[in-house]
Amino acid sequence: MSKLEENVNEFFTGIDKVMKLIPKDGTSGDFPCPVCGKGTVKWVRVAYNRHLRIGCSTPECIMMMQ
Repeated sequence: MSKLEENVNEFFTGIDKVMKLIPKDGTSGDFPCPVCGKGTVKWVRVAYNRHLRIGCSTPECIMMMQ
């Protein structure tokens, strides 16, 4: 497996851990980061399209916009 494949695998594994902690009907919230164990994940669900914006307070940890 190449380094790129390892990084992509690691990213999607982390996103999967985070997504399992976000309620389906919630609009926003935060919780301890299950990826780095140091930061806080903050998330917001956009009202008009229900997409998520997710980010950990730890630099270079999880960050995603749908």
